[in-house]
Amino acid sequence: MIKLLGAVCVLVTSVSAQFETYGTGCAGTGIAPAIGASGDPKIGQAYAVQVSNLKPYSVGAFILGLSNNLWQGNVLPFDLTDMGMPGCHLQVGWDAEVGFFSKPGGTASWQLVIPNSPLLIGAVYYAQAFVVDPMANARGIALSNAGKFTIQ
Repeated sequence: MIKLLGAVCVLVTSVSAQFETYGTGCAGTGIAPAIGASGDPKIGQAYAVQVSNLKPYSVGAFILGLSNNLWQGNVLPFDLTDMGMPGCHLQVGWDAEVGFFSKPGGTASWQLVIPNSPLLIGAVYYAQAFVVDPMANARGIALSNAGKFTIQ
C-alpha cells in the first residue's frame, strides 16, 4: 500500500509489531537482569519496556540505541572485560538512557507512547538495562540481555 503524506509518498508494507530478546546479561549478586516488554510497539499506542531480576530499590537505567551492530566506531556486542566487567557486553548503541529505581518486587519499567506517525512503521530500536550492584564486578554494574523493538 502507498500512502501520500503531503508531498511525500510512503510505501507501507506489512510489518508486525514485535519485541524479541537476544544476547545474555551478566549477573550481579543475584541472577542477570532480564529485559522484556508489555504491549506491542505500535504507532499511537503506549507500551512498556521492563527489566526484572533486580534487587528491590535498585538504581539503574534503560539504554536505548538505534543499532546493535556498531556504536561510535565500536563493533557490538562490545566486551566490557577490560573495563572491569568480565562476562558483560554492551549489546546496543548507547544513544539515550532513561533512569529508574526498581520496585520492591525487583522490577522496573518505562512506559512510552509511540507518536502516531506512519513514517515510524518498520522502525527498529534496541534496549538494554544496567543496574548498580556493588558486588557484581570491579565496576559495580550488572547488565541485562538486550531487546529489539520493531514498530508497527
